[in-house]
Amino acid sequence: VDEFRLGALRLYGLGSMPTSVLRRLKEERKAAFVMQHQAAVSAVQRELDGLADGAPKEAKRDLELRLEQYDAMMDGYTDHGPLLDVLLWRQQPSGVWQAVIDVGGEGDLSAAEPMAPYAHAQQVGD
Repeated sequence: VDEFRLGALRLYGLGSMPTSVLRRLKEERKAAFVMQHQAAVSAVQRELDGLADGAPKEAKRDLELRLEQYDAMMDGYTDHGPLLDVLLWRQQPSGVWQAVIDVGGEGDLSAAEPMAPYAHAQQVGD
């Protein structure tokens, strides 16, 4: 390997995704976020409801602040898309760049197949 680069790329920033697919993906991700958000809010609310009358005021205030933060998180929700890990390298003597992209989002690139520019390798992704 002559040179390599490691980075991350936002899926939505690629610009090559059909609008209908992008809209569906954003809806699915928001639905998953809302479910996790509601579970977290419910857990804090149960904990707040379970506090005894003689509980320290700091504990109650802490739970109330957590609820406020969860509300702010929901109000400010913006989906910038999943991050994809990208590893690029160039080998000599050809000097052709190859890339491996973690499209699954697991961070494991060991099973990914390296891709080269189509003009050099005529490879097409799945």
